[in-house]
Amino acid sequence: IDPSFLIDKEQWKCIAKEPKEKNYILLFTMQQNSTIFNFAEKLSEKTGYKIIFITDGYKKRLKAIHKTNIGPEEWIGYFLNAKYVITNSFHGLSFSINFNKDFFVELQKPPATGNSRLETLIDEYGLRERLVENGENSNIDKKIDWEKVNEKLEDTDAMAQAIARGWQGQSRDNFLDQFEKGIRTVQSDLKSEYSDLMMRLSELTRNYYEQDAKMVN
Repeated sequence: IDPSFLIDKEQWKCIAKEPKEKNYILLFTMQQNSTIFNFAEKLSEKTGYKIIFITDGYKKRLKAIHKTNIGPEEWIGYFLNAKYVITNSFHGLSFSINFNKDFFVELQKPPATGNSRLETLIDEYGLRERLVENGENSNIDKKIDWEKVNEKLEDTDAMAQAIARGWQGQSRDNFLDQFEKGIRTVQSDLKSEYSDLMMRLSELTRNYYEQDAKMVN
């Protein structure tokens, strides 16, 4: 299980910081290219929603609000409150599914090697129709059947709970060690400019579990 699925949407809300912007398309990419930018612009024109681009500082003539150096609370908040998400990032896709966001995903261009993970995830949840190919997708007006997707998410959640129960008998240090190993799986798939954000995200998530355990006890 990817660590982004270990807690559900409501639990992530406890960590998130709500953005001031409303009615926006969130663009989050691991690889910048013209086709994904063009698709974002088409979707913006069709819906009337502005584009918010979470970026490492890359500048392009894209009519968007550029967000750089944001913290993990803001990062999650932008995903939670987006009207649409456009991404070619595995974790951008993971959070979009977990948060039930209308999303579109594009495979990365060669020599990228992470596309198998993207395709495995969209096929797992029956979401291949959300794939952007050559800058196009004919399903912009079609809504995702989240009831069907969430049935599978419930199975994922049950597995996550089983993992958590397995951790409960461990010492605190061993529990945190196992959890941090999962978070490092997330971090290893991100570019270096996002590693600090994900490290702080792991700390916030760990704090959430510690506070939740205190409340239970």
